[in-house]
Amino acid sequence: MWGTVRLSTLLAVALTGVSGEIARAEVVADATPSETGSTVLYRMSTVDGVGAQVIRLAAFGELARSTNLLVLNDVDTRVITRLTGAADFGRRAELFASFSFSYNRDDQPVPAAPSIVQTALVPELSLGAKGVVWRNDIFAIGGELGARVPLSGPALPAAVSGWLDALASARVLSGQRSSLRAHFTIGYYIDNTKKQLNVNNPSEADIEVFMFEHSAGPDRIRYALGLEGTFQWQESLRFRPFAEYHREIAEGTRDDRLLTEPLVSDYQHWLTLGVRAGIGPRLTIEAGVDMPIRSYGIAWGPPLSPFDLWAGVTVPFQTSRGAER
Repeated sequence: MWGTVRLSTLLAVALTGVSGEIARAEVVADATPSETGSTVLYRMSTVDGVGAQVIRLAAFGELARSTNLLVLNDVDTRVITRLTGAADFGRRAELFASFSFSYNRDDQPVPAAPSIVQTALVPELSLGAKGVVWRNDIFAIGGELGARVPLSGPALPAAVSGWLDALASARVLSGQRSSLRAHFTIGYYIDNTKKQLNVNNPSEADIEVFMFEHSAGPDRIRYALGLEGTFQWQESLRFRPFAEYHREIAEGTRDDRLLTEPLVSDYQHWLTLGVRAGIGPRLTIEAGVDMPIRSYGIAWGPPLSPFDLWAGVTVPFQTSRGAER
């Protein structure tokens, strides 16, 4: 009788350990860097994958195009390329970085005259670190600190922006070939990008185009909710669709030079939808779109584009024989 009880106890412990490793393998396999380099869904950071002893390198492309965004009948185009990377240090920390290069073009029609065309090439570097404070097989809690550094223009280092976020993730459902995870982030973003505007007595159009080209906005409180599913299609093929909801609330002082709207919104929110496909252990491809719900009033920040398409590929490199235990 005693031997039977001991055998049952040991078997339960063993199965619990196996279940935990499977759960962690689910979230580590396709964790990818994104726009800041931090491992995330795409726009929002998570603590999934931290401590897996992996270096992840990724390349991304992004396209946004719109009309009537800044001035009447204008055409605005943005093309961004990014090289990003994230590396685990120990069991609870990750360092990340991203180099981005964006080409921005604003075409403003002028009656009976050639259009006014303004272009800008904007290189930037994002870098930071995040760590896990506490986790088990279901929940994980951590934090992230980062900086956005412009690589051209005046006002350095005053134009460096930064953020501090709290992160939380939870496994909601888990099956043999599928799972569902939920994510939440909340934090504060200090945006100093406008300090690069080096124009004497700028017009409204100068300010609006600059904000569009450099994604310059206000200091802001921001939070995001995310859902991420996993479906194992074949032994070496995994699909991970995900959805993110983002909301940002402006802080500080609005730009009174741009109070041209009868109602000024001090917040913006949007959805990000994407899908990630893991092909074997060495390749992950992904694609998605940002869809605006409401933009800032122009006195607070640039309007959101009607759509923002992106795609990328990630290759991981294992730095130790085993992931975190």
